Amino acid sequence: MSRPISRIYLQALYWQSDKSLQSAKLLIQSKCQNMLKLVNFYLPYRLKESPTLAQKLQKIIFGIKKQNSKLTVADNRRKILLIEAAATRQYWRAIALIIRQPNWQRDYPQAKDPFNQSLNIGYTMLANFIRTAVKNCGLDPSIGILHEPHDKKEALVYDLQELFRQPFIDAAILPIFIRRKTQSVTTKKIIAEISEYRSKCFPYKSGFSNLDEIMKNEINSYLRALKSKQIYIPYQHSWSHTKKKRPKAC
Repeated sequence: MSRPISRIYLQALYWQSDKSLQSAKLLIQSKCQNMLKLVNFYLPYRLKESPTLAQKLQKIIFGIKKQNSKLTVADNRRKILLIEAAATRQYWRAIALIIRQPNWQRDYPQAKDPFNQSLNIGYTMLANFIRTAVKNCGLDPSIGILHEPHDKKEALVYDLQELFRQPFIDAAILPIFIRRKTQSVTTKKIIAEISEYRSKCFPYKSGFSNLDEIMKNEINSYLRALKSKQIYIPYQHSWSHTKKKRPKAC
């Protein structure tokens, strides 16, 4: 009787395959769509406030779309990472305008301003959620889809984070700073906001699921892609919760 192939070995094989490269493109396309959806959500409010500000946001939206379109012809991971970096820079420019701090810049890890500190707390929490889910599925966090495998860097955690940053961290934190209640921002408050978002239900496939369920399902989808040697089609957040009422918790 033959021994089953280990999941870590499957990850290593998949990383070297063309299917992994195609999956990496889809991963960043999903991230670009999340960035676009979040910026577009705030665009009407800034249009009412200032047509000039809205025009700047529309220009940035065009820039993100332009980078997203380049993914279809990217033929290696380095090009995909360069496209992702360019699109993300555009996104942070938009966020600076949305929070009415046009000179704000993303800073990591030694952030001193409250917004950057809050994002860093949120992304650390998200990484912890994903790391736990990955290990529970018997996968190696160091072997990913887009980022290079590395013993001391959790490539798969980095990769999966790209699907959840905007819908579950940025969307949870932004309202605090848009309301300009920065004086009330504490680590405890940020953790509470993200924890509340984590427990809420969002449209997922044919129903509603919370963040933990979505992450678990996505990692299992990735695992099925490894076993079947097929392209992993990443989760794309629907953002429909911004348009219609949804249940508070599952």
